[in-house]
Amino acid sequence: MAATMGADLLVKCLIREGVQFVFGIPGGQLCPLLDAVRRLGPEAGLQFVMTRHEQAAAHMADAYARVTGRPAVCLGTVGPGAADLVPGVYAAWADSIPMIVLTAQNQTWKSYPERGSMQSLDQVGLFAPVTKWGARVTHWQRIPELVQRAFRA
Repeated sequence: MAATMGADLLVKCLIREGVQFVFGIPGGQLCPLLDAVRRLGPEAGLQFVMTRHEQAAAHMADAYARVTGRPAVCLGTVGPGAADLVPGVYAAWADSIPMIVLTAQNQTWKSYPERGSMQSLDQVGLFAPVTKWGARVTHWQRIPELVQRAFRA
């Protein structure tokens, strides 16, 4: 229930910030979010644009922001999916182009990057050199605060 509630809340926050497009690739951990976009997005003008690679998603978000002047959102799944966003995120960061990067994460109780667990990665640390701000959502109730902070960074 919390996954659905969190996903719905995140989509409502993105809509409130005026997001029209989320670029990315579906992945297992992203299903609640993508379902929320499918259910809540059309009426508000928000749509998911599926790409063939996460790097393409980041470059599409970059291009959208450059052309429209509006912040764009790219999306990647756990571990390698998040890592594949980095080159496109760097391109936007290097030119001060606004971009929101969302990634899925394994549940904290089964995420042990120091032990080499499956697709586990310090994603906030990975993006730190090429973003202005980053956070890991540990409680769904913090989503509005964190989304607002991301858009104001």
